[in-house]
Amino acid sequence: TTVIGVVGDVKYTGLGGDGTAVYDPMTEGWQRDANLFVRTAGPPAAALSAIRAAVQSVDPGVPLDDAAPMEDRLRASLAVPRHWTALLGGFAVAALGLATVGIFGMLSFTVAARQREIGMRMALGARPGMVIAMFVRRGMMFAVIGAAIGLLVSIAGTRWLGNALFDVSATDPFTLILMTMILLLVALVACWMPARRAAAIDPIEALRTD
Repeated sequence: TTVIGVVGDVKYTGLGGDGTAVYDPMTEGWQRDANLFVRTAGPPAAALSAIRAAVQSVDPGVPLDDAAPMEDRLRASLAVPRHWTALLGGFAVAALGLATVGIFGMLSFTVAARQREIGMRMALGARPGMVIAMFVRRGMMFAVIGAAIGLLVSIAGTRWLGNALFDVSATDPFTLILMTMILLLVALVACWMPARRAAAIDPIEALRTD
């Protein structure tokens, strides 16, 4: 056997395949069916009739069935991965929203429960910035702990995610860092809003409440 060239890997069995393949001459083993790839200058659908006529001019008995543009075939092969990507993306957005609401609700409840204490602190000279920093620090502590746990769980689950990814590692540092930063940024906003409300409390009104 003479090797006449080496080409890049082609994923014949989908994106999850290993891309291992060997090209051999058709004359060494004719198959009952074959694939014909044609590059067209215009729309592929418009050239289909001309391609069919060219094939039948060589051998009228050769059928040309299941003809479709390559873009349609690629779209069909990616339909399932895109479906799962959209589904998981929706769950991720929902989880991010729930985390934001949870942090906001927890700090809002804390502000309401400690309103008298906040008023006393401000009456004794605490500046609004100190009050904001106190509540933001408290909320971000939980956010950082949750982000760290999430990173550990995501790294531990890479062996299940690896087969569903294409041209990207399950432990891609850029993706992990970017998503963690987005989560912490959203958590920071959720912490800052109740903290700003706490800093706007009137000390006199707060001390009057029972």
